[in-house]
Amino acid sequence: MNKVILTDVDGVLLDWDASFAIWMKHEYGYDRCGDRGSYALADVYCLPDGVMWDRVTEFNSSAHAAFLRPYGEAGHYMKRLTDKGYRFITCTSFGGTPASQALRRYNLESLFGQVFDEHNIIDLCGDKTPVLSRWKGSQLWWIEDSLHNAEKGLALGLRPILMRHPHNADYQDGDILVANNWREVFTIITGEKEYVD
Repeated sequence: MNKVILTDVDGVLLDWDASFAIWMKHEYGYDRCGDRGSYALADVYCLPDGVMWDRVTEFNSSAHAAFLRPYGEAGHYMKRLTDKGYRFITCTSFGGTPASQALRRYNLESLFGQVFDEHNIIDLCGDKTPVLSRWKGSQLWWIEDSLHNAEKGLALGLRPILMRHPHNADYQDGDILVANNWREVFTIITGEKEYVD
């Protein structure tokens, strides 16, 4: 069990933001125009909350869910970790339809292989606490880009790693470890430092 890594998906394993931005431009002509450091997409796209929720729901319920690219070097370092005996369990607040959720699982497994023990796909902006509570007090690694969800994991006795993004760049010097990329995640988990020229 100590070789299980709990992980969020969007902004950690998959680059949801980049694909969504392309889709928003192509389908609706919307560009990111506001605060890119905000976690609230309505602020990023300068749209009312209701319109933004409709667009996100539409995107996540579409076939686009099957074709997201890996986030950074996720594939390389997940392979390195699985070679060391680690397995992954996802927890993602994706929403979507049963069909698009199946496409999400397909997307993950086609990119990263059979490295997952299970996928937990909850409602869009749903509470991850019920899922994470299954491992309460376990000290398992929990990789997340939402500070709020990383803090929930910490409170449950997990070891969160916050994947650095503009929307969480203000977080400094707390009880949660921060990684700027997957190379740093790998180093935190294994203790093996990689040197890059």
